[in-house]
Amino acid sequence: MTDSLHSTTVEYLWAAEYRLIVPGEHELEALVDLIAPDFHEIGASGRRLTRDDAVAAITSRVGSMSGQDSVILTRILAMAVSSNAILLTYDLMTPERSTRRTSMWDRAEGPWRMRFHQGTVS
Repeated sequence: MTDSLHSTTVEYLWAAEYRLIVPGEHELEALVDLIAPDFHEIGASGRRLTRDDAVAAITSRVGSMSGQDSVILTRILAMAVSSNAILLTYDLMTPERSTRRTSMWDRAEGPWRMRFHQGTVS
């Protein structure tokens, strides 16, 4: 973490990132609000995904993961790209596979929202 990052902001973004990976049953609407309208993703398969695709994936995961026992984040790093943009990188291990992930969060248009995400099978 660089000196220009506030720890409360970084903690908030890591918590939001985790909630998008392991969504709770009663927070779907709040999670959808974390994704920018122009969000796009390059999935672990190499496929390009839209915001609608991401929302569908999150919806399909609600209640299907048991939390910390099935999801492990390692090698986490937060980097300030600008005063309104933070890049998160980490390795994600689930029972199904391990991936390297990158997410770009920004607040240029108000609250922090994920604008870009990429997963690569490791």
